[in-house]
Amino acid sequence: MDTSTFESWLTKGLGRSAVFLEEHDGAPYRNALLNACLHNVTYDAQLEDARTPYLWRLIKLSKQQAFFRSEVSKRLTERDDDPNECDWPQLFGLARLFAAEGDAEMRLAMYSAFERLGFENADALSAREFIELDGLDGFVFAASRFDILNRVDEIWEIDWLIMRLEERLGKESARELMAQAACRNQTLAAVLEAVRQSERRYAKAKGDRGPRAAPTYRELKSVKATRGWARELRRWAKTATPEQMEVAGEDFLFSKDAEKI
Repeated sequence: MDTSTFESWLTKGLGRSAVFLEEHDGAPYRNALLNACLHNVTYDAQLEDARTPYLWRLIKLSKQQAFFRSEVSKRLTERDDDPNECDWPQLFGLARLFAAEGDAEMRLAMYSAFERLGFENADALSAREFIELDGLDGFVFAASRFDILNRVDEIWEIDWLIMRLEERLGKESARELMAQAACRNQTLAAVLEAVRQSERRYAKAKGDRGPRAAPTYRELKSVKATRGWARELRRWAKTATPEQMEVAGEDFLFSKDAEKI
């Protein structure tokens, strides 16, 4: 089989690439797989799920782990810090899987690369890999490198990482350990305080606006079925009386508006 077919499978994330490697020598397709590991080749990297587990399985099936391990490590340690921004989370994800198997050099390469790149360039998705690898220590490392002076509007990224840490350690345990770590790390303390301030601003803004009144059925009936129409209908239904629901049911029964049925 020619390599272009295999490359197409990799781009589409098809399982047939794994089936093929189970039955054939992967050496002729090594460079194609390497390209897919070092560069995010998905059609839309911002919408599609991470390919890391998929690529990791292919690396295992290729029986050339040492080669791929060397290339991933080399990419992390290169001074070229300007690849496609979507490449970094994938690279850190693969590096984390190697490190999780006891590869101390790869672990060091991960930490050194993130330190060199900085939080903004490496991205929160890359930072998540440190939580997956080292739990609280990984979170402290990544969060402490967030630039609260110039990126306070992006503080939601730290809030997102906190949720990932809570998923891994449990909410109460994560909160307690973060508080303890903040007592020893002033930079982390400042970052966590910025998160709390953001939460307070959001809560105040939400309170100032007050609860939004549900639309009336007359209003819903008179407008076109836009993307948010069904959501507004559900809001109305929560407070509708049985008689109102009966009227709405009859309207739907005889409605010719396909978008609202």
